Amino acid sequence: MIRHDEFDQNSPEWFEFRKKRIGGTRLKGLWAAKAWTKEDVANMLDEFEVDYPKTTPRKEGDKPKPKESAKELEARLTPEMRMALLSMADKKIEFYELLADHLGVEPDGEEVRERGHRLEPEAAAKFEEATGKKLQQVGCWCLDEDDRIFNSPDREVVPKKGKPITEAVEIKCLSRARHLQAVCEDVVPDEFESQKVQYFVVTPDLQTLYFVFYDPRVISHPYHVVTVTREELGNKPAEYLEFQKVQLAEIDRLVEELSW
Repeated sequence: MIRHDEFDQNSPEWFEFRKKRIGGTRLKGLWAAKAWTKEDVANMLDEFEVDYPKTTPRKEGDKPKPKESAKELEARLTPEMRMALLSMADKKIEFYELLADHLGVEPDGEEVRERGHRLEPEAAAKFEEATGKKLQQVGCWCLDEDDRIFNSPDREVVPKKGKPITEAVEIKCLSRARHLQAVCEDVVPDEFESQKVQYFVVTPDLQTLYFVFYDPRVISHPYHVVTVTREELGNKPAEYLEFQKVQLAEIDRLVEELSW
């Protein structure tokens, strides 16, 4: 063990020393977000060419399944395989805080919402420069059949004259860790799922949504775009629309019932 007694806890020097390091508090945040599944364990055993009892496929082309329970399969894992499974699990946001420390990205103390408003025009300009697409601001989009179902897009991609809006842009200027998560995982974070789908709910002609992540503090990767298409969402827009209709119908019923 190496002792460091040259600074007091909670002093500026103590906080600086903690950067890029994993202590008990950070370890709790880093620990895998979810446990692995039986299928994950079987795939890991297959990858390391470890033999275990499997079923006989019913149809040609089907993959054999493990006969053993998850606990029995886990007993076959080596320490190396266990660490590999942990590394494959969903990473918690603390992992990206640690990555930001190593990249030298300093938190600036600015409130995230304020940063978003300040940097949004800059991010939109970056998108126009990178894609050659022209953007325009808009207030709200409302559903034709019920304008209580709406969306507030950050930008529309200006269509050709007489053509409907088929592309839009959502801009996110997040914390340094959230930005790095979007860059590394190249997906729209789950917390923005409903916002993402709502674009397609209220705009039947919309085919593509560009989620722009922008943080100039991350000098190596300040700008990142995740493209979302209507096709990949499948039936989700219809499901989200039906859910909102049901909720509003219930509101209408209760308003009528309670307004006497």
